[in-house]
Amino acid sequence: MGRAVTVALEPLLKAGCTLSAVTEEDGDQWLKVTLPDGRHIGSWCLDCLNFDCRSIHSSGNAWMEEWLIGNNVPYVHG
Repeated sequence: MGRAVTVALEPLLKAGCTLSAVTEEDGDQWLKVTLPDGRHIGSWCLDCLNFDCRSIHSSGNAWMEEWLIGNNVPYVHG
């Protein structure tokens, strides 16, 4: 079972991230969060960053959770 990490937008902006809404050809939109170092991650929620991170030790998205921790960005997971 997965574990969703959710982050409000304001703390991401305060940490130096750039936020942009991306519109696909079919009209679907997603949020692109670009970190100050140029890496980016997407979220289908436009009002927050939400991504799956099954484990901070083995998930493909663990780098993002590690960045949040290292930059003192508050988030919730469940």
